[in-house]
Amino acid sequence: MRRSIHALLAAAVLLAGGTTSAATAGGLPIVALASELRATRTVAFPDAANAKLICSGDTGSIVVNGTHYDAAALASGIAGVTSCRWFVLSGADWVEAPAHLADVRAHVTANFMAPTAGAEPRLYELVGVGATGDFDAAVASITASYGPPQASDMLGGGGKQEIWQLPGIKIIVTQKDPQYGNLVIDYLQPDLEDMVAHH
Repeated sequence: MRRSIHALLAAAVLLAGGTTSAATAGGLPIVALASELRATRTVAFPDAANAKLICSGDTGSIVVNGTHYDAAALASGIAGVTSCRWFVLSGADWVEAPAHLADVRAHVTANFMAPTAGAEPRLYELVGVGATGDFDAAVASITASYGPPQASDMLGGGGKQEIWQLPGIKIIVTQKDPQYGNLVIDYLQPDLEDMVAHH
């Protein structure tokens, strides 16, 4: 079953003991959520049973697009950010779990950061990378949930970008090149976006 970002955020907040409105307004405090994920390492976001969240700070091998990597390869390269993806056990390997974001198939990464030194990490971004041909379907899915985008841009190479600015969340859908590029679907917590950009 395809799961919307709204459903994921609501589920995450329930695990963290908060409310959806508070979560989307100020970012998700994940201390309880992190404890739950670390204990069971399962969450029902991807379209696969028993998916396990594996993060850049973990040890062990993962398989992405048929290639083996160390879990550290999930790192974004941004100081203070922990990046996680969902995986399922296939034989002896942890293979990336199938997931849908905005009703299209995508490689989905959850990025966490602590807003200040010593603070609990917060989920500040969910980003999905998919097929460029799914741009219209992703835009239609988000529009059905949140209304039309507030801004539209044409990019070099014929690419397009649609932006939604909503209370507590910013959504950007980018088609980097209609023929050869990727589709990028980005859900951001605005209060942390600038902080991450300046790391």
